[in-house]
Amino acid sequence: MYESNDNDQDDESDLFKPSFKFYKAKKPMPDLSDVLDFETEAEYPDGRISRFILQIPNKEMVHIDGFKPVEEWKAYSIKNNPGFIFIVNPFKDGYQKYWVHRCLSDYPEARNKANLDIQLDADKRSKLWENFVNTDPETLRKNDEIMGLRWTTLGYHYVWNNKEYHKERRTPMPEDLEMLSKYVSQTINYPQYCPEAGIVNYYHLDSTLGGHTDHAEFEQGAPLISFSFGQEAIFLLGGLTKEVKPTPMFLKSGDICVMWKECRLAYHGIPKILAPKFDGYPLSLNSDVQKAADNNKRQKESDINETEKKIISINEHMADILKNIKWKPYKLYMSCSRINLNTRQVVSEDKTFS
Repeated sequence: MYESNDNDQDDESDLFKPSFKFYKAKKPMPDLSDVLDFETEAEYPDGRISRFILQIPNKEMVHIDGFKPVEEWKAYSIKNNPGFIFIVNPFKDGYQKYWVHRCLSDYPEARNKANLDIQLDADKRSKLWENFVNTDPETLRKNDEIMGLRWTTLGYHYVWNNKEYHKERRTPMPEDLEMLSKYVSQTINYPQYCPEAGIVNYYHLDSTLGGHTDHAEFEQGAPLISFSFGQEAIFLLGGLTKEVKPTPMFLKSGDICVMWKECRLAYHGIPKILAPKFDGYPLSLNSDVQKAADNNKRQKESDINETEKKIISINEHMADILKNIKWKPYKLYMSCSRINLNTRQVVSEDKTFS
């Protein structure tokens, strides 16, 4: 999906590639004892990780449905990777399903860009998921069209062949994703975050993501925010050059990674999607919404601001989707797939298109 950014380093100085090859191996299966698992904080008394103190979002943003109270979130930083923040799945039961639905059913719509643009006409690509669902699938095969979807871009559309954004190559950012990202950015005390581009990556069990940096954005002082859904992956996080040995960690369904400050331009990659556990399905995706989103049903009064109006609309849409979603085809797809949904700020007041 990405090309690595090697900077002509010789093999002896490159510590990222050996780690990538080690964890990518299939036979024998690599030893995973050094991979950080943030769900087991007590196993790391050596100071490699420490708790990160999150902030409560402002009074408008806290009305967004789908998250547990921030006071219950578990967030961590890594000693060797300053600027990196890991948030253990903060979603309420069942709410990950909404974002899986959006990534499969809605975000690949024709106005956005996808890797299948050359192969499929706009109408067929927009109905890719709908056509798959209408077959009432019992199994999923490698040659099914939906399995060919590898990426979709949102907002400013990233141009893969020259690693650039273009001012005219843009569609509106989805409001729900914009609010989701702003919510997270407020918890890390970066309230000015403006998510202007998004990439949805669709992985399968044989997928990898080579070591690379995300350096195409004009604004590189803002965080890059990444959400994981579906099968568990090993994530490698290195430094500003490949001479830094990367830190391996597990990414599980619902986890959020933030790359910011010193970490914003660090090398990173995915060498392995792990074999499914629990009968092929992530447990945190298997739960149902215990209570429909009704705690934010407020009168649409004339004096509420535009942000509150957006949030009310998003919450209503989310509740409607979760009430009516037919989960069987999503469950089939996610039993052998991982979705990464990430956002980034492209421009700022003094850093923009010429």
